Amino acid sequence: MNSDVLSNPPADRHVALNMLVRGSGLIMLGMGIKVLLTFITEVLAARILLPERYGLITWGMMSLNLLCILTGLGFNTAIRRFVSIYQSEGKPELACGVINLATLVSAIGGFLGGIGLFIGAGWLATSVMGDNREALILTTLAVALPLLNLQRVMIAVFSGFKLPKYKVLVEDIMVPAGFLIVVLSAWVMGWKEFQIVCGYVLVYFLSSILAVAFVRTKTPYRNMVQVQPQYRPREILKFSWPLIFTEPLAKFTGFIDVIIIGVFAASYEVGLYRSASDLASAMTLILMSFAFLYLPIGSDFIAKGENKQWKDMNARVARWSAVMAFPLFATLFFFPEEVLVTVYGEQYIEAASSLRILAVAYYGNAMVGFTGLNLAIAGMTKTQLVVFFCGFVLNVAGNAILIPVYGIEGAAVASLLSIFAINGTCLVVLKWKFGIHPFARQYIHNLGFMLLTASVGAWSWHQFTDAVSDIISVTVFPLMCFSFIYILHALGYLIDPVDRELMRILIKRQVSTLHKQTL
Repeated sequence: MNSDVLSNPPADRHVALNMLVRGSGLIMLGMGIKVLLTFITEVLAARILLPERYGLITWGMMSLNLLCILTGLGFNTAIRRFVSIYQSEGKPELACGVINLATLVSAIGGFLGGIGLFIGAGWLATSVMGDNREALILTTLAVALPLLNLQRVMIAVFSGFKLPKYKVLVEDIMVPAGFLIVVLSAWVMGWKEFQIVCGYVLVYFLSSILAVAFVRTKTPYRNMVQVQPQYRPREILKFSWPLIFTEPLAKFTGFIDVIIIGVFAASYEVGLYRSASDLASAMTLILMSFAFLYLPIGSDFIAKGENKQWKDMNARVARWSAVMAFPLFATLFFFPEEVLVTVYGEQYIEAASSLRILAVAYYGNAMVGFTGLNLAIAGMTKTQLVVFFCGFVLNVAGNAILIPVYGIEGAAVASLLSIFAINGTCLVVLKWKFGIHPFARQYIHNLGFMLLTASVGAWSWHQFTDAVSDIISVTVFPLMCFSFIYILHALGYLIDPVDRELMRILIKRQVSTLHKQTL
């Protein structure tokens, strides 16, 4: 690589990449806290309730999130897009109108959806889950639907105003911390699934109040209440209607397997599968921490016709995600039984095969970078909708065919196929239209070398360390992977000098952010 380019990178690329890295520090910190708190909460809940009762709560919470997506009608996406546009154009009355309209629609949808869930809870419990205990959980969660809708609208407002701090405080800290407190109370007090769900509803109530308070006092909306709001529903729908359907399809595709397992199997299998899914999906944390700023920066590149800078940013983000997620992937793939026993207990060891399959699926998602989001950046939202719809259909069909025969392993295979199909199709379209893809020759060589080395290391570990406890295996092996990656980094492989400088900035910003938050 040309040393002049490295020492003096193009100004736009240099500024954009630094902005992406600096701005992602707080978001990455918040997501890390959320993942950690959620992980601890799920592990404790799984141990307290055991697979069958844990599966009841899992199915209920998944149903709540599905209804929240449907009753929100995609207006969260409209807020993120149009509040930012109207703010930059100096039209606060239109930004206020978007927020008011989205809040009203979401509140009405949440209220009607909650009534429907309350009335249909008994039928869903007996006809779908085949367990009467689920009716009480769904009835209780019906109260939370309007609250969750309201909270998500407020989170979208924070995004529209580019204020991640309040999103982190509400969504990444308060909610998961509240859930953890509820589960810890259940551990001490001997509560079961109903009391835990009641605690979750209380957390949603308090977090919604806090989110509304932040919007009204800490965002530019506090000054907008003095203007006469103006509404342009046609304009909003014209630009965002494909995204209204894409977001629900993406969410459906992400956890429709859990719902279908509840239909074809028992809550016991739901609990097993959820334990594997939670572990594997943690690999997307690094990639998603860049999404908040990647969208506007990428949109700026495409608007200026700077596809080379866009391609460079996409490739770097994909490379960072793949390298950082690799130790977790290798541990989950080569030591699934040890991980499950260490984290959840012996009762969850049956999910080992599913965990291995899902590890491949989610690492594949992490290593290709942003695909669907890149289509949105390019303005190809209709194409994005078609791709996600086809992926959803493939996932549903795969689950319906494979789960009755292969159980939760079939669900994992269906998820893998749908994830690979969506990302693969997006990559083909992006390569064809814009030449955008993350797969440089050196990147592929490095991935292959890491996989080969990890395979040999895992095989050797299993051959010569049979007497070693599970907890040592799942601790030492990822450390070995980290050490191996560091050696490759020190030798000049995996990441180039520009990567090193940007990662140095990222680490520095994260430490600085953490220091400020603790003062």
